[in-house]
Amino acid sequence: MFETLVPLVFPVFFVGMWLLVTYLLGHMSGWFRLMAAYPDRQEEPLQRFRGQSGVMGGGFPGGVAMNGILNFSPCPGGFRVGVMKIFGLFQRDFFVPWPEVAITRGKTLFLETAHLTFGDPPHGRLRISGKLADRIAPHAQGPWRGQLFGSVEAPRSGLGGVLIGWALVTAVLAAIALALPMLHPTGKGPPLAVMVLFPSAVIGLALLYRCFARR
Repeated sequence: MFETLVPLVFPVFFVGMWLLVTYLLGHMSGWFRLMAAYPDRQEEPLQRFRGQSGVMGGGFPGGVAMNGILNFSPCPGGFRVGVMKIFGLFQRDFFVPWPEVAITRGKTLFLETAHLTFGDPPHGRLRISGKLADRIAPHAQGPWRGQLFGSVEAPRSGLGGVLIGWALVTAVLAAIALALPMLHPTGKGPPLAVMVLFPSAVIGLALLYRCFARR
């Protein structure tokens, strides 16, 4: 009975856990609060910066790291922030008017960073690299437009970083698959194809898409 139900139950469990994790990240990062304060507008972007990285919420240097999954679109009237939907199923784009965007210079280890504060008092915060802030600056309005950081951004990991991330996720899934039989009275667990191959393939494809989107 257990073996026949696992192929049906595990995909539902995996999807449910993924939805739960993305929902919790929306709260922890303050994304839902920013969505409510700054709903998106139908305004054509001056430029698009896809597959970027940043740290949201929680003050600095804390917050939720979002590596290679953020989309930034400076527009004539404001700054639009979005996330790849597979990593933020509940997170809609939000649009912050330029007068509500404050930017300050910072430093993390050896890299220049830009700390963005949305609203006063702030509804949310975002930290990005100084190099990315320099690329956005010519399309921004207000203080950001003239504030260049002149920093050097760490090189992107490319396919090597994708393979490392995929290998780590696969290793965790394999460890869980090996541990589950110990919890079952018969000593049998779900098939490795269900526990490891299917979710590993889905996550691997998502990481590859993210890598090529950044390029």
